[in-house]
Amino acid sequence: NQNQNQNLNPNQSQNYKTGFEILYSKPKYNLYITTDRQVYQVNEPLYVSVTILDILTNTPYPCNSPEKTFISHSLSLFAEIIGPNGDSLKRIQLEDPLGNCIFTTKWIIEPNFSGGEYKLKVEARGGVAIVRRMDGLGIPPATRKFEIQTYREKKIKGEIEFYNSGYTFGDTVSGTVTIKRVEGGYISDQSRVTISASVDGIECLFLDGVNSNKQLDIKNGYGRFKFILPKEQDINNGDGIISIIVEDQGVVETISKSIPIILPGKGNLIIVPESGKLFFNIPSFVYFHATTDRNEPIESFDGYLWEIENNNEKKETIISTLSTKHEGRGKFYFIPKNNFKYEIRVKSPKNMGNFTVQIE
Repeated sequence: NQNQNQNLNPNQSQNYKTGFEILYSKPKYNLYITTDRQVYQVNEPLYVSVTILDILTNTPYPCNSPEKTFISHSLSLFAEIIGPNGDSLKRIQLEDPLGNCIFTTKWIIEPNFSGGEYKLKVEARGGVAIVRRMDGLGIPPATRKFEIQTYREKKIKGEIEFYNSGYTFGDTVSGTVTIKRVEGGYISDQSRVTISASVDGIECLFLDGVNSNKQLDIKNGYGRFKFILPKEQDINNGDGIISIIVEDQGVVETISKSIPIILPGKGNLIIVPESGKLFFNIPSFVYFHATTDRNEPIESFDGYLWEIENNNEKKETIISTLSTKHEGRGKFYFIPKNNFKYEIRVKSPKNMGNFTVQIE
């Protein structure tokens, strides 16, 4: 090896290039795919644009240069639609209408395409002569994902309403269900309506309005329900949901809603003075926003503002009543006094806790 190295002409070393220099000494190109959006439905158009760009500089391929003008006329791009199962479903040729190496196509998604994630694979075809003129390397194929969502217009709509805005361990949850046909009118009294409720995967026990087969009694599209939440030791996260399956004249629809469960100390009460801060002996309006720990508004919040003497905590007085007016929001008015502290004690929902009102 040493003899071989000694026989090398030092001047010849300048003629040798690294692998990187050999690979990138001339421009190489990739295909870059863009679509007008990511999610489509059947019968909608999908617009595709493909550009040939230099992989190092991101500049477009110079189709209009004298020595490479023929590329835009000779190079062909084909788009292949690959389904969720990996099957090739359609093949489309892209066009370069302006001769600037920007290839486009428009595809109307056929109704027989099901929902799921698809791939758009684009390949360049053009023969050996073109590959060589593209600086010694073929253009590698490129792919882009898109999604087709199947949409079916609902024929039945329903609404679930709870009597209270928040519940906790062992509470009795009551509410109503209203079910209508989208075309107009209520569902038939003979329609089959199945109801279920669970918290953290534990089924709730229904009391009224539901038979042993979990069938909800419906009259003129209206029904009532009542069930008991699990006890404290059975609830971990408080993820509750009520679901209703409606079967009416061969149509099946599902209606569901989260149960507003507030675990002890997990409710939030945001207190915002109108002036930004509260000061002693200055009258003030105070706005508040009551939410669950999932940031959902508590519509039926009730509580009291207590005035407590600093030196005698047994001397306390209710000076204002609080209740929400819309989306868990409300306001109250009071005049903070020296030597007193103020606290909001929640009446409903239960176990939400108490909140201190800060005074500067």
